Formats: sequence, structure tokens, C-alpha cells
Amino acid sequence: NAMAFVFGSTFVCRSMEAAKE
Repeated sequence: NAMAFVFGSTFVCRSMEAAKE
């Protein structure tokens, strides 16, 4: 599912950003 992939990528990106700060 493309939508799930996009949602997962966004979640991972936000998680990495949160981990940086």
C-alpha cells in the first residue's frame, strides 16, 4: 500500500528528528 509506505516514511522521519533534539 503506497499510502502506508508514505505514512511510515513520515513517521520514521519525524522520529529521527525528535531523536536529534
